[in-house]
Amino acid sequence: MQQRYYRITKVLKEGPVSGATICLCKDAAGNTYALKRYKKANMRVSVNEEVGNHHALRQFWGNHLPAIIDWGEDEVPWVVMEAIECPNLLQAIDQQQPGSQAVVSDIFDALLAMWSQTKSANQPISRDPNERADRVADSLKPMFAGLEVHSDDCIIVNGRPLGALSSLLPKMYNDGETTFSVFCHGDPNPENFLVKEGKWWAIDYDRVGLHDWRLSFSHFMGWWESNASHVVGKPTLKRLAKNVVELEYQTRLPKLACHIRCMSENFADRTGRELKDPQWKENMDRYVGTFLLGETRFLEQRGRQDFLLPLIGRGLELLAN
Repeated sequence: MQQRYYRITKVLKEGPVSGATICLCKDAAGNTYALKRYKKANMRVSVNEEVGNHHALRQFWGNHLPAIIDWGEDEVPWVVMEAIECPNLLQAIDQQQPGSQAVVSDIFDALLAMWSQTKSANQPISRDPNERADRVADSLKPMFAGLEVHSDDCIIVNGRPLGALSSLLPKMYNDGETTFSVFCHGDPNPENFLVKEGKWWAIDYDRVGLHDWRLSFSHFMGWWESNASHVVGKPTLKRLAKNVVELEYQTRLPKLACHIRCMSENFADRTGRELKDPQWKENMDRYVGTFLLGETRFLEQRGRQDFLLPLIGRGLELLAN
C-alpha cells in the first residue's frame, strides 16, 4: 500500500486512559478524515491487528463501521478513517438526543444477531475473565490499604451487611469454565458507539474476537454507574468496630440514562434466554461488579475522584449477590 500524507487540522480528543489522540486531518486532495494516533505503551494489539479486527467485524456490522483509509506502524502508530463528526452514545444520552432509545435498541439487536450466529462451544475465548480479575485485584490492594480497610473487615454498604472483604473479592473469579463463546466487539461500552440522526457506528477494535458475552456486555451495563451517574451528598467510610467498616453512598442517574440502564438489564435477560445461558444473571453481577471495582483505577484521569466510594460500594454489592 502506498502511504499518503496527512495534515492535522484539528485535535478532537485526547484519551484520558488510552493516551490516544483523535484528530481531523486532510490529504493532499483536501479530503477530510479522522486520524487516530496511538500511545504505543498503552496499545493492546498492533495497528495491523486492529485493522484485521475491523475487517472481521465488518462482515457482521458492515454499515456500522467507519471505513479505514490508511494506517502505519510507525514510532507513533496511526490509523486514518472515514470522519464521522458526532457525539458518542454517552454524550448523546447526556444531551437528551432524540432517537437515542431507538439507537440503543438497534445496537442491542445487532449484538444479539452477531452472538447468535457465532455461538460456539468449541472455541477458546480470547479474554480470560480471571486475568481481568487478577489485574483488578492487584489494583485494589493499595487502594484498600490507603483507605485502611483490611481483608478481615466485615463490610456494610448502605445498611446491608455483605460479609468479610476476604470473602467478597474472590467472587470476582469465575470458578467454572465458560460454556460457550461468541464473536464480539469486545468492549461495547457507550463511548465506543458514535450516534447521529438515528444512525450509529462502532469504533475501537483492539478487543474484537471470541468472548464470553456476559463479560463484554458488562462494559455497557456498568458504564452508566461509572460514567453517567452523579453523586448525591458526600459518601462516607467509617469504622464501627475493630473489624466492621460501614460505607454509605447515594448516586442518581439522569432520567434517560436510567431508562437506558433498564433497557440494558432487559436485553441481558432476553439474551440469556435466547442463548440458553441459565447462569447469565449470576455471572453478569460478577462481571459488572468486577468492572466497577476496576474502574476505580481511572477516576483521576476522568476527573471523577468523588466516585471512589460509590464504585467500591456498588461493586461489592454486586459481588455479594
